[in-house]
Amino acid sequence: MLFRVSTSERTPVPSQWWPPPADRVAGSRGVRGWIALAALVGSVITLELQDANATGGGGSGPRDFVWRLDGPGWTRFALLATAVALAAAAVLVWLTRRSPLLGIALLLLPLAAVAGGIAYGARENSGRVSLARVGEARKVLTAREVRDLLGAPAGHGETSVAGQSDSPCEVWVVETRRDSFGEEYLFCFSGDRVIARFPSVVMGPR
Repeated sequence: MLFRVSTSERTPVPSQWWPPPADRVAGSRGVRGWIALAALVGSVITLELQDANATGGGGSGPRDFVWRLDGPGWTRFALLATAVALAAAAVLVWLTRRSPLLGIALLLLPLAAVAGGIAYGARENSGRVSLARVGEARKVLTAREVRDLLGAPAGHGETSVAGQSDSPCEVWVVETRRDSFGEEYLFCFSGDRVIARFPSVVMGPR
């Protein structure tokens, strides 16, 4: 007598994509295991990139100031969203047994990477201006006029008087031929009014 086994009872043959890495033994997680690991590492790196790439401070008269080159405000949130998306994709790639969810995760990975690259590039390149532009901006009296002349800032800061936080500031960087890091210039505001500028004089190229 011949016996036939229905296709639904057959044991699926393992491949590089199925079953998911979570269901495999260590050492044979398949290509999905490596993808999940890469996504998780990318998420951790992106979280680290949220931090400002340079900080500083000083004093001028009664006011002290601190600054950080953290780029336009939206870039921090964009990098955080990228890190979350990469972590979510890593979890899906590692765990999911459903093809549609795996497809979503694999689509999310390049989209998150591109978005993170755009945000990081914007943070690193924003707020680089010429010395002449800074000179023009120092003549105006409102925050709107400063931003119209200089564009998005390279970072943010604040002033303090006697240790008490006083006013928010925005930072722009003048890059010189001899110093790729440039010279930082702060404009500090109360509402829309410019109340302080650091340094107190415009420095020429060194």
